[in-house]
Amino acid sequence: MAVYLSECRRMQVRVLSPDAVPVDISAAETGPGSSPPFVLRLNASEVDRSMVDELKRTLRAHSGEVPVQVKSQGSRGEPRLALSSEFFVNTDHGLQGELEGMLGAGCFESLT
Repeated sequence: MAVYLSECRRMQVRVLSPDAVPVDISAAETGPGSSPPFVLRLNASEVDRSMVDELKRTLRAHSGEVPVQVKSQGSRGEPRLALSSEFFVNTDHGLQGELEGMLGAGCFESLT
């Protein structure tokens, strides 16, 4: 199953599955004094609609103030996509373990 990433206007990115169901991921604006982002690492060839839906549920369940970015690993490099503030997270209460259980070890960049 192939998943295609295409950039749209205003830094929006749509993840399109073969059945052409788009999921909008909008750029989050971060300014001086904001938290460093929590960076998820996803293999573009493994992303499907159910994974996106599960990720959205998980991120919303851990709602907080930390911006989230996604590195999409694929044949065209690793574009980094910033998610909208709707998906900002709290990384203190089990988010990392839940993501590792869902996506495997190495699914996020360590927080420093």
